[in-house]
Amino acid sequence: MENHKSFNEVEESIKNELSKLQRPRIEALKLIMENVPEKFVQKLHDNYLGESPTRAVLSAQFHATLDSAEKEELLSILSKKIIDYENNTST
Repeated sequence: MENHKSFNEVEESIKNELSKLQRPRIEALKLIMENVPEKFVQKLHDNYLGESPTRAVLSAQFHATLDSAEKEELLSILSKKIIDYENNTST
C-alpha cells in the first residue's frame, strides 16, 4: 500500500508508471496519487507535479508524457488531498 512508502518510493512508483507505458494508464497513476501519504502531497505537487514543469526528472516525465486533461485530473486529486489535509490540521 502506498501509504507506508517513503517519498522516494512514491516518486519511483510514479516514474515507473510514466516511463514504462506508451500511453499512460491513468487509472494506475490515479491510484498512486490517491494513496500518496498526506505528508508528501504538498511537496510532490509544488516541486514535481505542479502546473509547470520543474527541473526534476519526475516533473519532466509527468509534463511530457501526459496530456492536459490527464495532468489536470491527477493534479485535482493532489489538490483535494492538500485541501483535506489543511482542513484536518486547522481544527
